[in-house]
Amino acid sequence: MIEAGQVSADEAAQLLDTLAPVARPAERPRPRMVRVRVTNLHTGRQTANVMIPVSLVNVGLRLGARLAPQLAGSALQLHKTS
Repeated sequence: MIEAGQVSADEAAQLLDTLAPVARPAERPRPRMVRVRVTNLHTGRQTANVMIPVSLVNVGLRLGARLAPQLAGSALQLHKTS
């Protein structure tokens, strides 16, 4: 339009400034995943391949932190080696 002489450069800049950005539909973000692969070292064969959502890992860590004081003295407690 500028080359054709229909609008000046200033008018073209104003027109571009007034254009609203095109609203794209909101895409759902893909959940972050943790991949766990278990391989037999002797045969090299993969025995398990699991993908776990990071949110589930976070829930498990929080639950473990709450239960840790209750597990004191149990067989699950780590033994200190001196």
